[in-house]
Order: sequence, then C-alpha cells, then structure tokens
Amino acid sequence: MKYFVCILLFIISLEHYRAQENSIQLTLDTNSIRIGEKANLEIKITFPVTNKIVFTEPKDSISANIEILNTLKTDTSFSDDLSLKTLSYHYSITSFDSGYHVIPPFIFISNTDTVESNPLLLTVNTVEVDTSADIKDIKEVYRYPFNLWDWIENNKYYLLGIVAILAIVFFIIKYWKKIKSQPKITVEPKTTIPAHITALEKLNKIKERKLWQEGHIKTYHSEIADVIRIYIEQVFKMEAMEQTTDETLSLLRLQIANEQTKNKLKQILVLADMVKFAKEKPTPAENENSMQLAIDFINETTFLENTNNATEK
Repeated sequence: MKYFVCILLFIISLEHYRAQENSIQLTLDTNSIRIGEKANLEIKITFPVTNKIVFTEPKDSISANIEILNTLKTDTSFSDDLSLKTLSYHYSITSFDSGYHVIPPFIFISNTDTVESNPLLLTVNTVEVDTSADIKDIKEVYRYPFNLWDWIENNKYYLLGIVAILAIVFFIIKYWKKIKSQPKITVEPKTTIPAHITALEKLNKIKERKLWQEGHIKTYHSEIADVIRIYIEQVFKMEAMEQTTDETLSLLRLQIANEQTKNKLKQILVLADMVKFAKEKPTPAENENSMQLAIDFINETTFLENTNNATEK
C-alpha cells in the first residue's frame, strides 16, 4: 500500500512540475472599453526550450464579437537558467457590440501535452447619450481651405514623376539637336596605291638623297634591297623581309618565268648582301646599275601584280 501511495504522489508531483513548465496566460490592459475603443491583449506561452510546440495564432478575430485591429510585435525571453522559453504575443482588439464578451481560452501543444489558458471577460459599454438635449441638424461637410503646400505634400510623388519625365524629354531633345547640328562626316573610300607605284617612288627618293655619292654605300644598297623585298611581299604574298636571298630566289623561281628578270633580282640582292656582310665596295657604275636593275625588275613584274590582285578578288 505504501508503495502504491509513493507512486501516486510521484505522478502527481511530476504532473505539477510539468504544469509549471508549460503554461499559457491571457491578460488585458483593461477589462472595460467603450464601443470601438481599443484594448491590448497579451498571450504569454512558457515551455521548455527542448520542446516543440504547436500554437495557432488568431488572425482577424478573437470571438464572434471581438475583432483584432492590429497584430503587434512578438517578444521572446528565457528563464535565468535558460531552460524555459517564453513567447509573448500582443494584439490590439476592439468590439462594436455592447455587453459582456468572453475571450475564450487559448490552447497550445508542447510535445504531447495540451495546455489551456484562462478565459477573460471584456466589458463593452455604449456611448452615453444626453437624452435631455435637443436633436441637432446634421452639419454641412466642412471644406478645408485650399493650401498650396498641403496640396504639394499630398501630390509630391506625382509632381516628382512629372518633373522626371520633363527632364528626360528635355535631355532627349537637347541631345537630338546636338547630333543634328554636327556636320556629317563623310568617310572617303580608301584608295590603295599599287605596289609598283609605291616602290618606284621610294627608289626615286633614294636616288635623290645621293647616298652612295656621299659615302653611304651600305645604306644605299640596303634600302634598295628593302624596297624590292617589300614589293615582293605585296605582289607575291611572301615574307621576303624575313628570308635570305637564296630562299627568296628559290620561291620566286616558278613565279617569274623570265630568266633575265630573275637574274636582275639576283644581282640586286647579292650585291646588297656583299656590301652589308663582306664589306664589298662597288664601283660607281655598279651603284648606278643596281638602281636601274631595281627599276627594271619592278616594271617587268607589274603585270604579275595585276594578275595576283585579280585572282584574290
């Protein structure tokens, strides 16, 4: 018998402890309001932090006669030992029906426990009317005097939108006028000077500078050779500037049929190499002849330039 009593007392104490851990309490800041006035309702739920709870918050109304005006901030707090958590829900409520209205109990589930709150009573009073006073006529609608600043304040977003649109239109018109006032730039088609014309002009300039007459023999022959190599690159589409004389002559062997023309090219390039690397000192006649050979080579291969250009097109 004692054993049974001990178990019963243990169960009762355990349930009492669990009831202390899980609780839900309703409070009002005032129990009496007039029709349409506001009262503040607090729902405070306490439960162990390790528990999972289920609580359905009210949305639009508390009961048939009590409406929710606003759902306010939810506060969270903990016990000193951090074992219990408290959630405080706040609502602004009102009623438009006079009388005594019950705020029914709220429930929440903490793990497997269902906990119920206390109910509350809200008294809603009517507005007192002085029945001894005369009934007054309905006043005319009060017309607030026009105030420019108030009108601007009430319509500021529309005004800002209009100003923004006008500014955009202004800059578009200004930009369009600026473009329209600018002179039209006519891009003339690029004229390509034929390679043989360019080469002959360069040779003529070398001749006018009288390089070999003034002792610049190496420069004279090197520049003639460079003009010819550039001409070959443009006409025969080969990198003559990067090739040796033997390589250039070998590649042109099949492209130039005339043996005399190929021989003239060989004399120009070989003499330039001899002057540059072997320090050969040509006679005045050889200097003059090298220039003439270069001019002849260009004139004799002009038809090949036209043929190659036509093939590319």
